[in-house]
Amino acid sequence: MRKIVDDGTPGIKRCFLPHHPVVKEESTTTKLRVVFDASCRASKGISVNEALLVGPVIQQDLRSIVLRCRMRQIMLVSDVEKMFRQIRINPADAPLQSILWRFREEDEVETYELKTVTYGTKPAPFLATRTLKQLAIDEAERYPLAANVIKNDIYMDDVITGADDVETATRLRLQLDAMLESGGFRLRKWASNCVAVLKDIPKNNLALPETNGISWEQDSAVKALGLTWLPKSDTLRFSFVILELAPDQTLTKRKVLSIIASFFDPLGLLGATITKAKIFMQRLWSAKNTNGHALEWDSPLTEALEADWRIYHQQLALLNELRIPRCVIASAAASVQIHCFSDASERAYGGCVYARSMDANQLVTVKLLTAKFKVAPLKTQSLPRLELCGARLVAELWEKVTEAIGPNYEVHFWTDSTCVLRWIQASPGTWVTYIANRVSKIQPITEEHTWHHVPGLSNPADLISRGVTPEVLIDNSLWWEGPDWLKQEKDQWPQGQENLSEGVLEGRRIAAAVVAVNENGFMHEYIARFSSYTRLLRVTAYCLRLKARAMPKENRCFITTAELREAEFAIIRRVQQDTFFEDLKRLRKGEAVSRHSLLRWFNPKIAENGILRIGGRLEHSQEPADAKHPMVLPAKHVLTELILLHYHQNLMHAGLQLLLATVNQLIPPFVEDGEGPTASRWEKWREHFDAYLAWKGVEDHEEKFKSLMLFGGQDVRKIISEVQPNDDHLLGNR
Repeated sequence: MRKIVDDGTPGIKRCFLPHHPVVKEESTTTKLRVVFDASCRASKGISVNEALLVGPVIQQDLRSIVLRCRMRQIMLVSDVEKMFRQIRINPADAPLQSILWRFREEDEVETYELKTVTYGTKPAPFLATRTLKQLAIDEAERYPLAANVIKNDIYMDDVITGADDVETATRLRLQLDAMLESGGFRLRKWASNCVAVLKDIPKNNLALPETNGISWEQDSAVKALGLTWLPKSDTLRFSFVILELAPDQTLTKRKVLSIIASFFDPLGLLGATITKAKIFMQRLWSAKNTNGHALEWDSPLTEALEADWRIYHQQLALLNELRIPRCVIASAAASVQIHCFSDASERAYGGCVYARSMDANQLVTVKLLTAKFKVAPLKTQSLPRLELCGARLVAELWEKVTEAIGPNYEVHFWTDSTCVLRWIQASPGTWVTYIANRVSKIQPITEEHTWHHVPGLSNPADLISRGVTPEVLIDNSLWWEGPDWLKQEKDQWPQGQENLSEGVLEGRRIAAAVVAVNENGFMHEYIARFSSYTRLLRVTAYCLRLKARAMPKENRCFITTAELREAEFAIIRRVQQDTFFEDLKRLRKGEAVSRHSLLRWFNPKIAENGILRIGGRLEHSQEPADAKHPMVLPAKHVLTELILLHYHQNLMHAGLQLLLATVNQLIPPFVEDGEGPTASRWEKWREHFDAYLAWKGVEDHEEKFKSLMLFGGQDVRKIISEVQPNDDHLLGNR
């Protein structure tokens, strides 16, 4: 940083960053760090970080870096000293990184500008890692080994790499030192499981001998959290902070979830026991208190939940005693295979990946490489479907492992579900959508590899799908080294499959012959048989006469006007009953129609003859009863169309306005969803009219039809008479 003397230069935009110390006692180098708060808002209400972009992630994730190291015989770990402070920023941006500082208490507080990338600003990680990557690109020809490590094996400022022999590892270390020094960086805290690789390094540049290991922390803000490597024994261990629970201590959902969230296991090596904790977490979210409501964050757990958690929590300290071999490959391995196991239970599903290597003496070594799991959804799924989810999970896990260690391995997939094997072997289109979607994800990943059936008792993924306590996990050889038969020759592996279970039938896409059934009622089918409304009324009147059987003999041959009117009422009553059943039911009880009813705006009422009519303020007018309270019919019913066609023909092919005005005085068709039948029917009637004019030899149909639309059906006689005045009598027949 540089001291700023205020010379009164106008136009300089300056922002002061607050800062505070952070003490980290377990650090082997810098125990006191200064952290700058670039998220603190300035006087204008905007912080520096709000005006900056984060930048993309250009480094690989921690899982991939550690996976590669587990495949190498020799491991190298180092740290870039004060990486951010070795990278200068544009001088024009320095005023935005101003601070107030004094070196001694008796000094005056003065203004300084930070000239380098500052920890606490949003783009600082990207700027630092991008600078290292550019250095690797520029120096790739001179330092090829180091350039590849900088591109792939650096996590923030930690170098985590390795090699398979001492000579390559030594050359790699020398290239890393030389290349980073050429860019102004210095590597420190070197550590390796091979002492020969570190023989030329000064003692002050080595990891301190009294340290317990080199810690890889995912988040430096979380203390004593992460995976720890012990170079001397070349093993990995965990360093969880497990506080004892007092017998009288109240356990809440907040307390338990905070403990579960503190488990950091990037490789899933403790997946079999963390599954149990995540299942318990799901129970907490589903638990209810005595009032039937969800547990609050600070509400005490129920007795059953508290007892289960205390049993599990007492064993968590055992996880820190685990010592896991860092390297999973035998020395001078002649062949390496990858075996992926999957399984599921009603509570969770998961998969685990093992590395099987054989040395020149035919000695086989099997070690757990990585694992992953997911808790089953609360919505109940069949066990075969969960098994399929486990198979997809392990396939995707292998895809991630491939990105880290490369694809050049013989790979075998194992599951104890015969349903899953049959689903994967067939085309996705054979199965229902749920299964087809997951099979289509599995097949492209595993198409070059083989799926096998494994007995359930020798499936290590069974442990991660059910969850076990830490006490069971520590010495469980099935979890750490896989099934015993995996160390034997291939002909000793499980062969064949069990009988096909019924789950395959569940997933098969079934072809069904669908027959269309007309669900319209009797009245709809009865009315649809007629093309004339007049004929419909006359036939119905005869049917009602036969039903009554009370008509005098002298009147049996002729239908009266009263009978036709009663027939019309009978038809309309039945159509209304079929269409407006719920509305009629409520009206008969003296209630108003539902607020969701299509009749709610018309104040409907039931007349004395049982016909549903429109109410309103015309009750005391001098208009006829049918005009004051028109009957209601559904807009899209066959009866409504038949009535409209009847009046259209009687009005001599009347225009739309005349037709609706006439019909609305008698029976207004009720409009459903704002759309009635008149528009579509009018097009048909226009075709009807055009055909009639063509038959009569009338030209210019479009103009004649427009005239018809404007003046109504009475103008038809005038139009026709202009051409053939002697044929007017035919119009009535038409």
